[in-house]
Amino acid sequence: MRLSFPSLGQIESNSTAETLALHQMRLHDKKATALIEISVDGSQQILMHYAHGIQAGIYRTDGNECKHITAADLDSIWRGGSKAMRVIPLPDKAGRLAWLTCESTKRATVHGSNKNTWTQQLRAWKLEGASGLAELKAETAHGFFPLRGGDPIQSETIVLYTDGKVLPSFELADVDTTWEANVFNIDPTGKAAQCVTLRQAASQWIRAGFESYQNISGEKFLMVMVRELQAQVRPWNWNITIEQNGMRDEHFFPGAEAAALAYRAVLMGMGAQMSFAIGSYLTQRILTEMFNELEKEERASLESHRLIPAAFS
Repeated sequence: MRLSFPSLGQIESNSTAETLALHQMRLHDKKATALIEISVDGSQQILMHYAHGIQAGIYRTDGNECKHITAADLDSIWRGGSKAMRVIPLPDKAGRLAWLTCESTKRATVHGSNKNTWTQQLRAWKLEGASGLAELKAETAHGFFPLRGGDPIQSETIVLYTDGKVLPSFELADVDTTWEANVFNIDPTGKAAQCVTLRQAASQWIRAGFESYQNISGEKFLMVMVRELQAQVRPWNWNITIEQNGMRDEHFFPGAEAAALAYRAVLMGMGAQMSFAIGSYLTQRILTEMFNELEKEERASLESHRLIPAAFS
């Protein structure tokens, strides 16, 4: 597996350990999300993932699979002299999905030569009920499509284009554009996968809670709660938006523990606003009913971080 983002970042051909340290310091100071690629030899790379300046993981890849390594393991790569290095700034969604790719196992590669073949591939995944992660590469784009039951998870999907566009879908301007997609099995025990599960669980729970709350209290009360919650999360500089249909989380958290702190803040504010308007009894009932409608895996993820109905009503 090799992450080859199009036209992003400049390759520095004579980089050293000191060069790497300088880039790491800059990422930390700027609280930037990025991927650092270091070419070890003709066939291997070191991939270093940064979430708002915090290191999320370091991996060594031969182009087919990634192996997690530690910062101490990096010392040995400089013994042969300087290396080619590239620092790739990324949107949070792309950064966290690139991280997920490194923690997943490739199971297949599919190719296409035009727009019709891409449409056919989406249809094939749908018929298969495919789950996992698809990483798409084309001359003009690089994208990630997490799949669940054959459908891309729209809130997670992102495609970067060479002209600077960032879209939630792969749009072929040229019908004859060739493409390649690597399909991965996601390790549910990996740190990146745990973040996805927790994020999906919290988002669905909050969205369902908003809908039930609106049905009881009305749209005006919901709008007040949305405004209050957005004001509460803004000082944290999380890439999280509170809307009338729930929470839109596009932040790259370097682990589930950090994500859980953000979701706890949203849920505490949500519970407080609901209790004030409709009382603690109805709030508890709504939160519990919506929680029980989540998938078993999602409930377990929330429970492991003490994100449970009783804590927010």
